[in-house]
Amino acid sequence: MAGHTSTEIKEAASKFVSFLNRAVTPFHAVDILSVRLKAEGFVQLKENEHWNIECNGKYFVTRNDSALFAFAVGGKYVPGHGFTMTAAHTDSPSLRVKPISKISNENCAQV
Repeated sequence: MAGHTSTEIKEAASKFVSFLNRAVTPFHAVDILSVRLKAEGFVQLKENEHWNIECNGKYFVTRNDSALFAFAVGGKYVPGHGFTMTAAHTDSPSLRVKPISKISNENCAQV
């Protein structure tokens, strides 16, 4: 992580491990992320309702309480000009750190 101190990296890793420890199922992960997204100003949309998407808007939608899709619309977005997306999933592999998972490789600890 270029430009970040080792303290910042350790803090980010610690926060991620804390999330993994709380997000023991996809349902937990979606619940935790929904709360965080709302706190960050994202608006929850309903899958079966019309969406009024606006420039500079931040939105998310869930399905079956086990899947979540979040997105932000740029201020210069023009409908029909495409989009960029990054994705991940919470169901497989399961988000958890194995009890004995530490591997050292070239001065790095991997879990």
